[in-house]
Amino acid sequence: MCVSRSRYSFGGGIIRDIIAGNVPPLAFRSEPDFIIAIAAITITICMYRRVANAIGFLPYFDAVGLGAFAALGGAVALNVGLGPLGIMFAAMFTGTGGGIIRDVLAGEVPLIFTREFYATAALIGGAGLYVLNFFVTFEVAMFISALITTVLRIASIQFGWHLPKVKREY
Repeated sequence: MCVSRSRYSFGGGIIRDIIAGNVPPLAFRSEPDFIIAIAAITITICMYRRVANAIGFLPYFDAVGLGAFAALGGAVALNVGLGPLGIMFAAMFTGTGGGIIRDVLAGEVPLIFTREFYATAALIGGAGLYVLNFFVTFEVAMFISALITTVLRIASIQFGWHLPKVKREY
């Protein structure tokens, strides 16, 4: 499976494509995909608060999306020959980019800018993709990478894992 020409992920996919040297980003090369993404963003903005308050499972659905998009972003980076750090950061930016846009447009502080164990889960999933690619097929590595990210994020929600807070002394 070649993911280098994929149109997966709008917000994070744009960042991923720039990191991978796919310019202009694929999201801007397909008018139908661009229109669908804008429509989805508009619906999400209009419905976000109502759905977020009504559904306690939203963070878990977001965890699955984080895992899927992080694995896809890492796969694109792997396909264009980036090294382990490039793969990890492409996974992180692809996985978190859409959530950043969603949260900003909804008037929320993006999770990546809080102590949440969010972007770190995507980084670890990207590292897993890089390592696993040496031992299993590409598709299995992608699946396990997505699973690693998703499980870490869900565990962080369930057990209240947070990153340490840096003390500021002025």
